Amino acid sequence: QRQADLIAQWLLLGFIHGVMNTDNMTVSGETIDYGPCAFMDAFSANKVFSSIDQNGRYAYQNQPAIGQWNLARLAESLLTLFPGDEDTAVEQATAILKDYSRIHSQAWEQGMARKLGFSQVEAGDLQRTATLLELMEEGRLDYTLLFRRLSHITQAQDDRSPVMTLLDLPDCRKTSNLERNLHEWLDEWQQQLAQREQDATCASQRMLAANPAIIPRNHRVAEAIAAAERGDYSVFETLLQALSDPYKEHAEYLAYQQPPQPEEKVQRTFCGT
Repeated sequence: QRQADLIAQWLLLGFIHGVMNTDNMTVSGETIDYGPCAFMDAFSANKVFSSIDQNGRYAYQNQPAIGQWNLARLAESLLTLFPGDEDTAVEQATAILKDYSRIHSQAWEQGMARKLGFSQVEAGDLQRTATLLELMEEGRLDYTLLFRRLSHITQAQDDRSPVMTLLDLPDCRKTSNLERNLHEWLDEWQQQLAQREQDATCASQRMLAANPAIIPRNHRVAEAIAAAERGDYSVFETLLQALSDPYKEHAEYLAYQQPPQPEEKVQRTFCGT
């Protein structure tokens, strides 16, 4: 349950563990030894940063299944401690492992409901989320900024331009189609919020508590490392201070909310990172 919940949290924050080997998981359910990890900027379900993960084994969307695979290896090492013969032990261990997918899916769906302002999960939410993620991938929408800005437009009369300006498509025709589809999604989402949540302010506050304003963006981490290698730790200290209260928007750390410029993008991370 701890692992299933933890990996759901990773996905909800756009986090990608760099090396999800069996020795990099712990029964305490903590994130350890994440090596060449990173947080996504533009959403991509298959995003990989680790320079050693050539085939995408630990890509963003693969993390839940890898977690279960790792737990299966743990189960194999414990089989001799189960009561009964080997076949009975395998049967018992398999039954326990089958719970993993249910626990993980439930944690992720509940987390996504909160990110979208809903107090509970209802029919249709899973498809709504899937559609949004498809739009985000097509439009290369920034994962963290998109959810954060949605937190400020929970009502139909709210200005949508901060969300729409996140679209990144050079092809005007595609951009027009995507804009229309995104507006349609926003219409339906806002209608659902109005029907299901009596207090729009509470919905917005729920979202602000689930969608961080600041994450340790890769280009900021790279900037801090480069400065530290020159003996200047002030860049790291400022980044650490900005991240100390990630769910609040502080004017002095506004720059830390912004995605990287094209020349600042980090495509690969390494164990030293």
